[in-house]
Amino acid sequence: MKSLERLGNRFTSAGERVAVESNVRYYARRAAYEANAAAKAVTPEAAMRRRALADMFARKAQELCA
Repeated sequence: MKSLERLGNRFTSAGERVAVESNVRYYARRAAYEANAAAKAVTPEAAMRRRALADMFARKAQELCA
């Protein structure tokens, strides 16, 4: 049986490499996702919440790039 190591929330075999998404890329992806969800929101309140999340994630991505 292979030896398993815990890496974050994943288990990997010893010596196996795992690609990890950068924080900037994650925040940019989430900003785009939330902006898209805001555009498709059914209620104005949901759209407002999604836009706020999109703005927050975009701001975090920009802060990491600065």
